[in-house]
Amino acid sequence: MSGIFAYTGKDNARDIILSGISKLKNRGQDMAGFVLREESAFASFKIKGTPDELSHTHSQTESIYTTGIAECAREEICKASSLSAPPASNESFAVALDGDIQNFLSLKKWSSRQSAIVSREDLVLACLCIMNEENKKALANKVYAAIIGSPSFAFMSAEENAIYCKSGSSKLIIGYSKSGSFLASELDALLPFCEKYAVLEENESAKLLQDRIIVFDSKMKRIKKTFQNIKSQNLITNDFVQGDELYSAPLSIRETNSRFIKNGQICFDSIKLSNRYFDRVNRIILVSNGSSKNTALAAKSLFETYCSVYTDALDSSEFLNSKVPLDKNALIIAISPDGENKSTVLAVKKAKANHAKTIALSGNINSALARECDYCINTSSKNGESPLNFRAFISDYLTLCLFSLYIGSKINIVSDLYLGVTLKMAELLTGILSAVIKSSLKLEKTAKLLLSSDEIYITCAGEDNLLCHEAERIIRETLIKNAKAVLPGDLSDYPEQLINSKTVIVLITDKNSFQREMKNILRMKNRGANIIIIASEGIEEEVEGFENIITFTDSLPALNPITCIASVYKIALLADETAKKKDMEQSA
Repeated sequence: MSGIFAYTGKDNARDIILSGISKLKNRGQDMAGFVLREESAFASFKIKGTPDELSHTHSQTESIYTTGIAECAREEICKASSLSAPPASNESFAVALDGDIQNFLSLKKWSSRQSAIVSREDLVLACLCIMNEENKKALANKVYAAIIGSPSFAFMSAEENAIYCKSGSSKLIIGYSKSGSFLASELDALLPFCEKYAVLEENESAKLLQDRIIVFDSKMKRIKKTFQNIKSQNLITNDFVQGDELYSAPLSIRETNSRFIKNGQICFDSIKLSNRYFDRVNRIILVSNGSSKNTALAAKSLFETYCSVYTDALDSSEFLNSKVPLDKNALIIAISPDGENKSTVLAVKKAKANHAKTIALSGNINSALARECDYCINTSSKNGESPLNFRAFISDYLTLCLFSLYIGSKINIVSDLYLGVTLKMAELLTGILSAVIKSSLKLEKTAKLLLSSDEIYITCAGEDNLLCHEAERIIRETLIKNAKAVLPGDLSDYPEQLINSKTVIVLITDKNSFQREMKNILRMKNRGANIIIIASEGIEEEVEGFENIITFTDSLPALNPITCIASVYKIALLADETAKKKDMEQSA
């Protein structure tokens, strides 16, 4: 994977190019470069380093360039020398490329320029020179036809002030504003510059001029492309304030319900899959990365329960390296709040290559993931702010819950009665969660226990057994304390020096599951550990001898994980507030 950015227009191309390619640094951190055109000649700047380092290394020149092209790539794609860093250029052309060339060796031999060809860009440059003709859009088509692998590429000719591009499997995005025409591998790179944008489909090409963009189909026929307005809502912000996301969680629930529940029915209008398709699905895989995997793990049982389909939750890298069976009867749901995780995008490409249907669950409908998937479920906030961290868990988990019910109702596993009750409880969830996050003496007491502990173990029982991973993340990030998710039975095998009076065990459970795990928890209590139990109402009479019990209004088992995790977050926040107060008192 590489990142391409190009511009032609009225303004200083160097500054725009450097700013644009820096937005694509996630696509290549090892090599970067750009080529500028002025009066039928090229000026090339390359480094072995990141796009950010490129801007620091090459200072402003006296010349004013109005057309340029840039690329960033990983070292395994380019050789270690900065001389071989992309883009490739000579006296006639400058080329940037994103994708693989499967017939690299045979084309290299055919070009008869083996010593000069080091990178993929060098090879495309050689092809442009050998096949050279006056009609550059036809030239782009000829080169694309000769390459196996469907890479996307863009090039400049020294003969004219224009950018030509061909969109392959990694789709390119074009855009324009009053200052000129733009091209990028991802929409985020265009947001600061463009007023409108369009996505080039595979095998489409375009000619970017300073005042307009001309688009062609695979047969070089000029077509009218619909350009969409770029709005501030497309921006993904990363400003995170501890606590704010907890108190905005009820709003996230309300927004999710209003988006997908209409007139008492679950509606996923963006998913154009038939009942017959859902009926033949025999495998569902939730693919994710980072903290999104906690959402996938927690939601795994929803699809197994409501859809009666084997479901797995895999990290993107695990999925890429696995030999899991994939065919037209597999459904892949890729989870990513910003939709720009490259391993998740690659996982989707693998799934599509094996004819599986793919659905993106993302807060950025214009992201690389959303463009790559067959369908996209939008989880963005109405105020334009994409949910992050805990809010992402709340929004994504509830969306997956509703989607699993949606599939189950389509294939007659979930009855109308059960569906109606669940949707009613989903509406009440906003009030339940609001009550959970209110401070109380019990919460403050348990918060002090967390604060005074040396080791924190989070364990879950019953249907909530995979929630401990999200609870671990919350405690680690909020308190900066050593927290670990473990199974209840595994705690019994821990040595005595790890379980003592400075140990806190957080148990997330329900009434029935607690009875099964009571023996293990009592053993930990007898060894001196402090036990915090988080469960639905009605469990108090079952847990005599335990003081630190946090309860919340019972809902359906499928919805209880949201209130359980909110309780953990609230306790962690209270502990963090207590720690800060102590620090202030000591400093005073």
